[in-house]
Amino acid sequence: MLYLAQPYSINASAQRMHERYLYGLKKTAEYTKLGLAIFSPIVSSHLMTLEHDMPCTWDFWQTVDKKFLDASSEVYCLMMQDWDKSVGVHAELCYARSIGIPIKYIECPDEFEVIEKVA
Repeated sequence: MLYLAQPYSINASAQRMHERYLYGLKKTAEYTKLGLAIFSPIVSSHLMTLEHDMPCTWDFWQTVDKKFLDASSEVYCLMMQDWDKSVGVHAELCYARSIGIPIKYIECPDEFEVIEKVA
């Protein structure tokens, strides 16, 4: 299983978090269409946090996300705007390295195309 790391709440309004969710959804769909088994914590939790008044912080989600990382064979890191400043992405990558999971960094030149469609 692949684990998709991406920024979500760093420097983000509710609209920007939704745009990041949509981009993660797009990338998850692309990889799934290729036959890859991929887990995106953002795709999995975005609507849950909105509908059930749950936090969107790494402090809250780290226990769950680490269990998915434990089950993963590789991490795909989306290098979206602010990815390198995200507490969650940083922690996910550090944890992956600590348990020997390889990391693939993915450029995201189409990130803002999704935002334009949403706006």
